[in-house]
Amino acid sequence: LDFVRPQNRKILAYLRTYQNETILCVANLAQSAQSVELDLSRFKGRVPVELMGRNAFPPIGDLPYFLTLQAHGFFWLLLSESESPPAWHVERLPATELPVLVLTEGLNTFLHGADGTDRNTARRTLQQFQDEVLPEFVKQRRWFAGKGAPIARAQLVERTPWRTTRGEWLLAASLMQFADGTQQRYFLPLGTTWEDVESGTLRTTEWTLAKVRQHARAGVLVDAFADPGFCLAIVEGMQRGERIAMENGEIRFEPTHALEELVARGVEPVQHLGREQSNTAVILGDGLFLKAYRQARSGINPDAEVAGYLTEAGFARIPRLGGTLQMVVNGETTLLLALFAYVRNQGDGWGYALNHLERYATELLADASKRSEQPHMLFLAQMRTLGLRIGELHATLARSTTNAAFAPEFIDANDMRAWTERVEHDVDETLQLLQSRLASLSDEQRADAQALLDAREALLTRIRAASAKPVRAVKTRYHGDLHLGQILLCADDFLITDFEGEPARPLEERRRKHSALIDVAGMLRSFDYVRAVALDRALTGRPDARDALAPAFDSWYRASVSAFLEGYRGGLSGALVWPEEDGDAQRLIALFQIEKALYEVRYEASNRPNWIGIPVRGLMRLLA
Repeated sequence: LDFVRPQNRKILAYLRTYQNETILCVANLAQSAQSVELDLSRFKGRVPVELMGRNAFPPIGDLPYFLTLQAHGFFWLLLSESESPPAWHVERLPATELPVLVLTEGLNTFLHGADGTDRNTARRTLQQFQDEVLPEFVKQRRWFAGKGAPIARAQLVERTPWRTTRGEWLLAASLMQFADGTQQRYFLPLGTTWEDVESGTLRTTEWTLAKVRQHARAGVLVDAFADPGFCLAIVEGMQRGERIAMENGEIRFEPTHALEELVARGVEPVQHLGREQSNTAVILGDGLFLKAYRQARSGINPDAEVAGYLTEAGFARIPRLGGTLQMVVNGETTLLLALFAYVRNQGDGWGYALNHLERYATELLADASKRSEQPHMLFLAQMRTLGLRIGELHATLARSTTNAAFAPEFIDANDMRAWTERVEHDVDETLQLLQSRLASLSDEQRADAQALLDAREALLTRIRAASAKPVRAVKTRYHGDLHLGQILLCADDFLITDFEGEPARPLEERRRKHSALIDVAGMLRSFDYVRAVALDRALTGRPDARDALAPAFDSWYRASVSAFLEGYRGGLSGALVWPEEDGDAQRLIALFQIEKALYEVRYEASNRPNWIGIPVRGLMRLLA
């Protein structure tokens, strides 16, 4: 029995093998139709045969295998080595024509004549790479933060070869310079795979930059993270505490005391997560989770800094830090990647809450005799546990310590004034943006937006009330971008992940101490978001159900917030993160919710305009 573990957690998929026979079993556990992509690349070339009707499916290839299943549907598929594909199947190859680079000395060609490379050929190859290959590849990546901005120039900047027993790669950073004069740096290690070398499980399709030739050899240039050997070499380099010299600096592998225990759990197979976001994530066996920070910013990254501090402090509800890879050039440090403990989980808090509300909506619209008397009992118990863990996190960060970066400090009048002024500035910026987008909004969205524009003075009055009097509480380090998507459900408990903070803010700003109640405000906004999204989904095709569902979802929201805050206060155990007077805490949470909702309006206006009504209505509710 071998579980396949697709990203769609509503699908159960596993392989049953006996001698030379393998059967793939796929079951849809949801009450709605679902699609799923399964990593079956090790069975490349085999033809799945559906056992109920003996129908052949298209053969398995390198890419994830795609299936759709009706509600509560299932497949039993024999993975046959002898069956022919269906007659209608046509093998199609990607039509993209990649540029060809001449690598006279392999990856050393990019070092501009090092190791005997012909300088003229190397210069031409490097120029072609920077002009034709690099910008086109980067623009298509999910982790590229400059989407929509014209790239004026792309350069391969810091770079050094890395040779190991598992292979050789070029550790490199690329600099993107934009037409407006701004620039961004990205960590993009490079590798090659050749036609005359067995590539094993190397994924190349979505990771390929260009075709390459070296004398008579032909191959492709790839993002090194596609190569399982590269990921495993990272772990081995971390175990050795390796140092790699480069021009004006070095690359440092920095292990923590937890690394050996995590490696002992096993680091194979190497699995790439399907959804690449601002970072690249790779799972190594049952032991490690590799997280590469693609946008390479100089300075101390709070993700590894806070995770390392909490690991040393013994806080158990985070993935422990196993080590970091850092580049130090001219005295400036840049975090390239981190290794964390890998913890099997049942998905994030967002998916858990959304699934719960989808089931609840189905129950509400079904026969009244079948409704549960306490439909949220288990969910609310989980939210108390979630609140408890966040409270324990904040209490740990509020402990007295000699580490100046984490020592708590009392909130003073200057802090209150600075926080208030920042939110006031956000009001002006957000309402100006909203005004400029009015014409593009739907009638309903435009009405909501106009109501918010008209409420400007009421919004500012509410903000200024937050700093009307002093607050007796401490400011500490905190999560920085806390929402349900940053929480992993593990059996009946939770893990807190990703202490990187809001990616749009500079690293130093993310490391400043603040009232940890800003995390609480972020979580309350996340409850509001999931309520709105779940209601919108439930009303799709049945708008007449709003009167039945909306009040029930509002009641769920209030109960969830209450359960979360109850658990949170218990987890703090008296830490002065929560002000001495409850009214002060409520004022701060309200201020930070307004700040978060204003940020959400700007984000949705620029990225998901169809969702802009969620934070706009959320702001109006906060004023009510």
